[in-house]
Amino acid sequence: MFSLLEPPLFTRLRDARRVLIAGAGGGFDIYAGLPLALALQGAGKDVHLANLSFADLYGLDPDVWLEPDVAAIRPDTAARGDYFPERSLARWLALQGLPDTVYAFNRSGVQPLRAAYRALIGHLGGVDAIVLVDGGTDILMTGDEHGLGTPEEDMASLAAVHGLSGIEHRLVVCLGFGVDAYHGVNHTLVLENLAALEREGGYLGAFSLPRDSREGALYLDAVAHARSETLTHPSIVNGSIAAAVRGDFGNVQFTERTKGSELFVNPLMTLYFTVDAVALAGRNLYLDRLEGTQLTRQISSIIEEFREELPRQRAPRMFPH
Repeated sequence: MFSLLEPPLFTRLRDARRVLIAGAGGGFDIYAGLPLALALQGAGKDVHLANLSFADLYGLDPDVWLEPDVAAIRPDTAARGDYFPERSLARWLALQGLPDTVYAFNRSGVQPLRAAYRALIGHLGGVDAIVLVDGGTDILMTGDEHGLGTPEEDMASLAAVHGLSGIEHRLVVCLGFGVDAYHGVNHTLVLENLAALEREGGYLGAFSLPRDSREGALYLDAVAHARSETLTHPSIVNGSIAAAVRGDFGNVQFTERTKGSELFVNPLMTLYFTVDAVALAGRNLYLDRLEGTQLTRQISSIIEEFREELPRQRAPRMFPH
């Protein structure tokens, strides 16, 4: 039974002792999970961070690898180039005096990614809960919408975790409502999908990230630190969320990467939308087709084939208010 006094996400995690928070869609997604990690650590839980990585992991030293597709990234991990969100986060954690290992998963199909999750979970001595984090909301797309955003990595992560049946709590959180509009996502359909999950008992509600909280202040600091480390490719998603947390509104330009686009930074971007991962996977119309994939490009092909078979797509709808 849930209570208005506690967000259902934290009710579900109340008895969990060891929690793995993992970025589902690659890039800087794990930063969207940082406030949750800090809150759960503050509650006395053993929290670990992982991310599906877009960095060039194959050039890393052999001693960082736990298994072929999962690496333990630390502040001093050597790599080519400055785009390395997992190391940037590890360095920020070290500056705060916090545990500073961030695990990085190779981009892959479902089977290797699930094996990497299992290897990491074994390395950690087991976990009670996995929280997949999406910067944005395109992980909530079921497959028949007019636009799916960038689904490949999100769906690989969701399918991989859905197959980890021995984990008591498997959850999904989304932070940054609205940012996926620039990848074709219609957010009225996002709300329609959340309503369907509510009817099935899979929606766990929403709550905001307050600026005047320890977690909010540290998140803003972490995003600023990441931007200073990745000047040529800062995170648009987390930059937008951070601007919203600060109370900015409208066309807030903070990087040359958005030049020519009109942004709509607003308070909805500060909301965590939370769902049960098993329920979400059950509503996806093509996830079972991804089960045997080894490579990300196989996922892209399968999604394209599925879309071609659809008799129709759910049309985008204007938000009426």
